[in-house]
Amino acid sequence: MNNLAAEFDAFLEELGYRDPAKRTAFDDESAFAGEAPDDAIQRGKRYLEKLPPAIQGQNGSAACFRAACVLRRGFALNMEQALHAIAEWNSRCEPPWSDWELRHKLEGAEKADGPRGHLLNAPKTRRR
Repeated sequence: MNNLAAEFDAFLEELGYRDPAKRTAFDDESAFAGEAPDDAIQRGKRYLEKLPPAIQGQNGSAACFRAACVLRRGFALNMEQALHAIAEWNSRCEPPWSDWELRHKLEGAEKADGPRGHLLNAPKTRRR
């Protein structure tokens, strides 16, 4: 784990968001090459349901990149899992992004700096 990720972990634990006893395999940076658990996919989809859609002319590119980062970095989904998860959110975008554009955003998100898997251990909230 790099220094930034370690510092972020310590910060989350200090705030009570992470219990060291509940760490998962995804807390180890080397574990992210495989598939995320099904729970992570479902949680990623629910997270995106709460995000506004990307609208052309209203900073839509940044909104799409944020959604991609949530899936690839926050929930540590691989490309295929992330493409599947982002499809419903993309249908609300105006206009919807092409498959190529979504892949491009998801690839960029994978390369972005920051902690990986940080949303996996975030407290689950109840749906209203």
